[in-house]
Amino acid sequence: MAEWSNAAVLKTAEPQGSVGSNPTLSASPADPAAQYFVYVLHSASRGAFYKGSCADVDRRLADHNAGRVRSTKSGRPWVVRHCEVFASKTEALQRERFLKTRSGYRWLKAQGLA
Repeated sequence: MAEWSNAAVLKTAEPQGSVGSNPTLSASPADPAAQYFVYVLHSASRGAFYKGSCADVDRRLADHNAGRVRSTKSGRPWVVRHCEVFASKTEALQRERFLKTRSGYRWLKAQGLA
């Protein structure tokens, strides 16, 4: 989907034409190999962004694009604009909360993602 850096492991993608939504976390917290993702979706039809977190970005994007997520149903199709990987669910949720703030929006804008 794009390039990876190794800081908090950032993954940025160019718009391609998929959709996604907020998934339920399927990985077990006891699993040391579990990864959690924070993602930013963009809807060209609405010009809107959606931020969420999950354990499987591809499945979550499919949920968003299939209309199974109430808050993104009207913006289909959605594309992943940005994705970050975290080792714990707690870290991912903290980052998601940050991205949903005004400061998070400014950070996304400075990165050219919003």
